[in-house]
Amino acid sequence: MALLHFSDILINAGLDPAKVQLIRHAMNDKDFRACYEKNMVKEYTGEQKKDFNKGYDYWAVFISGKGTEARFYKLYRVGAVVPRCLEVMPKDYPCPQAFETPGDYYELEYADILKEFDGKVSTIIDDGMVDIGLESTVVRVIDNKARILRPGKITKEDIEKLGIGVEIDKNILGKYDGKEKVLSPGMKYRHYAPNTKCMMIYSKNEESMVNKINELIKDKKALVVCRDKNFDKYTTSYKIKMGNSLEEIAHNIFSILRQVDKYNVDIVIIEGMQKDGLGLALNNRLLRACEYNYLEI
Repeated sequence: MALLHFSDILINAGLDPAKVQLIRHAMNDKDFRACYEKNMVKEYTGEQKKDFNKGYDYWAVFISGKGTEARFYKLYRVGAVVPRCLEVMPKDYPCPQAFETPGDYYELEYADILKEFDGKVSTIIDDGMVDIGLESTVVRVIDNKARILRPGKITKEDIEKLGIGVEIDKNILGKYDGKEKVLSPGMKYRHYAPNTKCMMIYSKNEESMVNKINELIKDKKALVVCRDKNFDKYTTSYKIKMGNSLEEIAHNIFSILRQVDKYNVDIVIIEGMQKDGLGLALNNRLLRACEYNYLEI
């Protein structure tokens, strides 16, 4: 009989097993059973001791019965983490005492990448996780002159290395005025935009940017989307790490934008970035998501 390891299943699904934490719950744990019976396994899994997650992108949850065997339950994508307290406790949670002790609470999302397309397309081919989360670069070339209509992984600087002159379409960092024909997807409408009001703040001086954001969120119920290295610098309890490098941010940003409405905050403040290289594409997507609510200091 062939033996199939769980790591083989993860690899087949396009995941790196080293980035998946295995978590086991026991049915003989009365708190877990109470949550299981209320269909709150995700919420139970999200409450953990401080600094529990060590760089894992996903948590695979197993449930064990009386013996040593455990059945696979669900795979969750790890999102934002906030200090565990009664203010963030899920509604009708059966074990409130857990939120009265220090720890962290993780936002988890059921990792079913197909759910967004249910009933909309006839066939989906799963080619695994992408390296860069942004859509492709769209370029129009006329007489050996290139115009970038939608920035992506291939940057202006990459194209210029080929000896081709490159210009940036005015709609990339500006609002579409409706006067010209739309030449590329992504030029006209908001994409991946939360319902919560969003604002992007940027400064070449990182300390000035952090101070300005803390000033804006004072006395507000605000969520900050920031680089990992700045996470502890913000005064709000609601924060999401987006990575440090532009490549990490590009990989994570759309997943993050889908999460922010769950926090029920008054405003989302997103750290901005430079407008060259991959930063041009990120600014393009985030400006639309923020409805051009942008401040550079």
